[in-house]
Formats: sequence, C-alpha cells, structure tokens
Amino acid sequence: VSGQCFDPSNGCVPVDIFGEGRLSEAGADFIRIPPMVNVTDRVQKLASIYLTGSPMENWAGAIDMAVGAEWRSDEVDFEADPFLFTGDAVGFFGDAPINGTESVTEGYVELLIPLLSGAPAAEFVELELGARYSDFENAGGAWTYKAGGHWQFNEALRFRTMWQKSLRAPNNLELFQEEFTNIGFFVNQPSDDPCSASQDPVGNGLADACVASGLPADQLGIFEATQGSPTTFIFGGNPNLVPEDGETFTAGFVITPTALPNWSFTVDYYDIEITNEIGSINVEDICYDVGNTANVFCDGIRRGPTGDISEIDDIAQNRGLIATRGIDTQIQYSRDLPDSWSLLAGGATFAMSFNWTHLLSVENQENIVSTTVDCTGYFLSPCAGVFGTSPENRTFTTFSYVTGSLGITLSSRYIEGSNNFSAVEHEFFGGDPNQVAIESIGSKHYLGLFVGYNFTDNVSASLNIANLTDTDAPLIAGINNNTDYLLYDVFGRSYSLAVNLQFGGN
Repeated sequence: VSGQCFDPSNGCVPVDIFGEGRLSEAGADFIRIPPMVNVTDRVQKLASIYLTGSPMENWAGAIDMAVGAEWRSDEVDFEADPFLFTGDAVGFFGDAPINGTESVTEGYVELLIPLLSGAPAAEFVELELGARYSDFENAGGAWTYKAGGHWQFNEALRFRTMWQKSLRAPNNLELFQEEFTNIGFFVNQPSDDPCSASQDPVGNGLADACVASGLPADQLGIFEATQGSPTTFIFGGNPNLVPEDGETFTAGFVITPTALPNWSFTVDYYDIEITNEIGSINVEDICYDVGNTANVFCDGIRRGPTGDISEIDDIAQNRGLIATRGIDTQIQYSRDLPDSWSLLAGGATFAMSFNWTHLLSVENQENIVSTTVDCTGYFLSPCAGVFGTSPENRTFTTFSYVTGSLGITLSSRYIEGSNNFSAVEHEFFGGDPNQVAIESIGSKHYLGLFVGYNFTDNVSASLNIANLTDTDAPLIAGINNNTDYLLYDVFGRSYSLAVNLQFGGN
C-alpha cells in the first residue's frame, strides 16, 4: 500500500506485478537472478563376459544355452543451482544435489530346450528357462527367474506363454537426492482436510489418524482448516529403499490361417504386478485411509499451532502395489495390388495393421496398508501419479500403400473417454462427488500422414504430418498443464520434413 519495501536492506526496490507495465525496470533488476547452471558429473563402468552355444542335444534337437556374468557401476555427482535448490526461482520446480554410487554384480543362465518336433498336433514345442542373481551395493541381493515356451500346433496356429519374476533396484536419484522443499497448498478449501470439523472425522473413523498427524485431541470436532494455508512439501531420496519386485504372466495365440494367406491374428493376455514400487507417496491419503488402523505414515504430516497442516514428507518410498491386466489384439493384412493400382513403375502393395488394447483392470495401492483402487477408465488422483489416464480401450491402426519408390501411410489412434477419479475420492472422504471441475473427458481420435520417397539408393525424403485434424488435448483440471501430455497430443497439427543423404558404401 505504501509502495515501500518492508525490508529496505540490500538495496530493495518495491515491485508491482498487478497489471501490464507496472513492474519498473529497477524492480525487475532487483528480483532478477543470474543464469542458472546445473552441473552433472557421471561415470558409468561395465565389465561383462558371456558364452553362448549348443553344448548338448536331446531327443528333439539341440539345447541352446547362454551363461554369463556382469559388473556395473553408476557414479553420479549432480550439483543443482542454488536458486533451484532453495526454490527461489519463480516458475521452476525445486531441484537438489545428488551424490552417490550404486554398483551391481550379476550372474545368469538361460536355456532353450526343444521338447517335441514333428509330432502330431505339435510341429514344435520349446521350453525357455532363465535365472539371474543380482547383488546390489546398496539395495542388497535378489534372484529373478523366467519360464515359458512355444507350441507350434501347425503352420496356422502357435501358442506362446511366459512367466517372469523381475526386479528394479532404486537408482541414484531415488537413493541419494538431498532433501529439498517446495511451498504449496494442501488445503484449498476447509473440506480438503479430513480432520476439519465439517468433515466429521470422528464419525468417519479418522479421530486416531487426526491425532497421530498432530491435531490435539481436544480439537476434534472443533478445528476447521484455514482456506489457503501454505504447506511445505519435503522431497528427496531415501537410502533405505529396497528393489521393486515384479511378476509378469503372458499367454496368447498367433493365427496365420492357410485359408486366408494374407492375414494374421494375434491375441495375448497379460497380467503384470509390481510390489514395493518406488516413488513418492501421498502420506495424507495413507494416513487418512480408514483401512490404515495402525496410522502408518501419519508422522509424515506435521501441523502448526493453529492445527493447519504445515509440512508433509514426500521423499521416495517403497510404495504398495501397482498391477494391470488386459488383452492385446493385433490384426494384420498385406497383399500385392494389380498393376492398374500402381502409380509408379515397380508394382504396388497394400498393408493394414490394427492394434487394440483392452484394459481389464489397473490397480493402485499407495502402501500395503492403503485401500487398493481400480483406475480403469479414470484420470487424476490417486491414479495420475502412477498410470496417468487409463482409458479402457485404445486402438492404433495403419494403412500403407507402396508403389515404386513412393510410400504413403495413414495412421489412426483412438483413445476412449475416461472419468474423473477425484469425484470418487470426494465421496470417499464424505464430500460432494459433483464438486469437481471436469467430471469426464470424451474420446479422442488422432490421424497422422507419412509420405516417403526414395530418389536414389542414397537420397530419400519424407514428410510427416502429426495430428492431421488438429485435435485438441482434453482438459482435466489437474496436474501436467491440465492434461495428460504422455497420452494426448498437446502440440496440435505439426509437420516435419526430413532429407537423408548417404555417402560412401561398398
């Protein structure tokens, strides 16, 4: 109001950001920071030895084998610019130094064992086995395995299946990133805090959780969260992480019917489950989950003198469960075209490929004490941080025409619509499920066009037009610039032209 700095030290110049042209040059100079610089020093080392071959045979043929050992080391020294580390650069998310080394020593063996050859209803049956032991410097040791096989019934039908137990050790960022903070808002309105009196924490069975997260017991049913109260979120690595464990099962058929020589069909079922998944967790969702009777992670929430949430820990943790099941289907067709369909000399061909993914379930569990939610057909919390948007059906189709040196491909990508999971979450916490900005997003369809031409064996050019119809990405009123940029196109129609010149050769 006075137009003066509250703290006049360091040559302070007041700034007025409310309106075009109101920020003076002197004020801009005072708040401007020098160019930010991050410095990364990374050293990776690898030593590997392996042997492959067919050391023996059985009744059905040669047994293929691979055996080997490997040592890897990854040393990272990342120095974040001080302005990023302190969070003082407006418009930039905070960053923090990383310093540490992870190394691993591994040994493995793989086998391909033929079981049948030339038998009735079994032209070929093969068993695939593998095992690996990994000893990590920080994350400890663990075994992984695989077992599967192929059954070629005849030239038209093949069955394939595989079961795998896998792991992923925490990387250097997840292990060694120094803790840093960012200021945000957990409570945009009082009802966002499950411990607010208006949310009836006692009636909802959250009294113990509210006390465990710092609310005085005598404030239960009295405290009401302050709208817009700032919260400090604490991020960083965790040296106590253990590897993620994964199990994958797939089974499917490949069909190339002799009556339809230009067609092929594949259908595969997949079931993927990961436990101890590494990532940041929503401690507030875990603490105030009615299934969390032990109040796990409630100590990661701290409240100030007024009872408002002042700090939330968001460092890397071994989370609960993520799992997905679904069916992948592919149909392919190709054939030579009559000469009358050729635009250029050399004949013409046509090919079509149709791919369809149908989700049966996409499950997310923040922690082993949290409620498991099915994110199939939903977007936003608590699904966004793990899966993004999870439409139940997606397809990708291509049509290709090649004549002489000219190739043209039209692609089609379809994404089924989804609903806002926040509406479900509001209702779970006793709120109004209709109090969401966007309840659902409709289906999206993207077209693409690719044209390529080979002028000579050494000179070629291609034109690619993405999002031919200039379809907008849906707005979801949430994270990632209010859309899911990993699934939807955020640039609109775009063009790229490439020319390839190849020199030399035999």
